[in-house]
Amino acid sequence: MPAIRIREVLLRSSPSRPGGRISFLVVSVGLAVSAVYDLVEWAAALSAGGASIEFLGALVALRLLTGSATGSWLNCPHGPPSGRRPVISTHNIMTPLSDLWLPILVSGVAVFFLSALMWMVMPHHKKDFGRIADEDGLMALLRGRISPGQYSFPHCDGHSSMKDPVWQEKQKQGPCGLLYVMPSGGHAMGKALFLSLVHNLAVATFVAYVAAHSLRPGTDYLSVFRIVGTTTILAYCAARFADAIWMAHSWRGVFTQVFDGVVYGLVTAGIFGWLWPASVKLDML
Repeated sequence: MPAIRIREVLLRSSPSRPGGRISFLVVSVGLAVSAVYDLVEWAAALSAGGASIEFLGALVALRLLTGSATGSWLNCPHGPPSGRRPVISTHNIMTPLSDLWLPILVSGVAVFFLSALMWMVMPHHKKDFGRIADEDGLMALLRGRISPGQYSFPHCDGHSSMKDPVWQEKQKQGPCGLLYVMPSGGHAMGKALFLSLVHNLAVATFVAYVAAHSLRPGTDYLSVFRIVGTTTILAYCAARFADAIWMAHSWRGVFTQVFDGVVYGLVTAGIFGWLWPASVKLDML
């Protein structure tokens, strides 16, 4: 209806609020527009004669009546909803992930250097791996006979192989284990360091995604610290326990890496809390 359209324009472009005044203005504007057509019809009625003038008077009266009814309906509590957009509270606004590029970058790089410090300088990882008694003999036995990769012994191709008496006897006599063989010369340090940095940045990005959908701009430092710290610690630590449960990793090694993960989480949380975006002020849109 034209009246609703006029009401929308007035609500969006003026300080008026829904009520009697806005209804009066809507009816007035509507009647003013109608009056333009009435002037044309009045000129035609003058040239046509009496019956046309009487019809024009009835038409004007009908428009006044329908205009009054429309004004009453617009002012009714059950009338059409207000077109004015409400003030949007920042409590309902998520933080755009793109606004978190700086804490993602800073925390990823910080954890990268911190992990190097943990493994190369700090002493707590020195006993994560034990020494084989006849290390030279084992290396000589494997040299040229095994390529880099991941192995299990005695090897089992699937659940059906576990029923094989030969496999069962091998497992009974032992030893049983998992073997990880690296290329001769060890890691290619440049590639390993690059992939480690990518991994840290990826973790920071996923953590930022969770935080962005949980916290609004302007959230206080401790709230950001709590959410980001918990998520980061979970990301770096949760899977470590499965290594001890199923992959025969030592519990000591698991807990030293969990310690590292907690430190990474606290540092990441501090950086996100420090660099979290400020609040935004939204007015009428």
